[in-house]
Amino acid sequence: MILSDIFNRSFTLSSNRTFVTTPLTSRATPVMKRVSPANLEKIYMSNPVVFHSINALVQIIMSASKEAKLIGSDKSVNAIESFLNSIGQVGTDIDWQTIQSLVYTHLFIHGLSPVELIRDKKTIVDLNFIDPKSFDYAKNSMGNIVLDKYLRPVGYTQEVPFGMVPTKTIPPPKGVSLSGNKIFLPPERVVVFKAYEVGDRFYPLGLIEAAYDTCIRHDAAEAGYANAQRRLGYPLFDATIGDLNHPATEQHLQSAANDLKDINERTSYAHPDWVKLNILESRHPEKLRNVLDYYIEQEITNLGLPRAFALGTGKDTNRNVLERQEYMTKLLLKDIIYRTNRKWETHVFAPICKALKLPDVPKYEWGEITFEDLDRKAERLARYAKQGLITPDKDLESHIRTAENLPKKSES
Repeated sequence: MILSDIFNRSFTLSSNRTFVTTPLTSRATPVMKRVSPANLEKIYMSNPVVFHSINALVQIIMSASKEAKLIGSDKSVNAIESFLNSIGQVGTDIDWQTIQSLVYTHLFIHGLSPVELIRDKKTIVDLNFIDPKSFDYAKNSMGNIVLDKYLRPVGYTQEVPFGMVPTKTIPPPKGVSLSGNKIFLPPERVVVFKAYEVGDRFYPLGLIEAAYDTCIRHDAAEAGYANAQRRLGYPLFDATIGDLNHPATEQHLQSAANDLKDINERTSYAHPDWVKLNILESRHPEKLRNVLDYYIEQEITNLGLPRAFALGTGKDTNRNVLERQEYMTKLLLKDIIYRTNRKWETHVFAPICKALKLPDVPKYEWGEITFEDLDRKAERLARYAKQGLITPDKDLESHIRTAENLPKKSES
């Protein structure tokens, strides 16, 4: 939600964008039926493989954030660093690291992650994360996305909780219809991060949607497997009543049913020889385990994380195969990081630099993604040094001290 509006802060929209009087429209709902953001988030919250894998991917990305740096002129870098350090002190209480972590988490869940740009009369002063479940493009009364003459969305909408009425709202341009408890967000108030864009690029894919049906079937199979296992400890009894000399009556059937209804492992049951007891149990329930493994493999394949990392186990993992999988996961993460950082540069850093008349827009370079532990890295660097491929110098020593979390060398 726009907290700056709800809490009646003195920020005003600074906009030089004009809306055309006869906007174009595009279909808001893709021809192919898409999974709702709420259902995607439900899978993330209920599927252990998906939950652990996405969290692991985000943690791997954010582990390199401490080495992220801004590259540009000192004046521009200092100004952007000052802005990043102030995030959470004006409009919200979410700091820069938390916003980045939320962006990557929801990119993997929903494929789309919006961030509000809180402005004063001059420039951007803070950032706030927007829940993708409440976010959409501004649409007309027919449910089509309203576009400007360059085929760009004229804005976005956010559904605020019922009973929460913003003290200030921005009126939508002509052609936009606000239904329910939605408010309008102009394009310069929002930056939309996207994972994997398809079709018209309005509704991208995350890591869950392609495997959504598999996750639903996996859940059903888990329930069936649990019931089968339960039957091994608490089987159902089947009673056959009567024979040629003792025809079963309704009273016999009801009496046997009552006797068996509350039977358990401590119950003794006596019966005549013309009453036969059988146990109803799942046949070969162990085979269901193979089905569950199949669904897990499909989910892991879609998530792009090595099985050992997705399941938190090294069982049956070949070292060479794992290294190849680590490399492919690095490519996936580097691509996401690159496109995300370019968005920060063009939609956040650039407007600030323009408003403050700074000499350039700093580049946002991320740290190196690595899966290896420090021991393996140290061994490799030692081999390089032994072969003369690297030689000690002050910069190398400083880098190693930082990587190993060692104190800086004192100047003598």
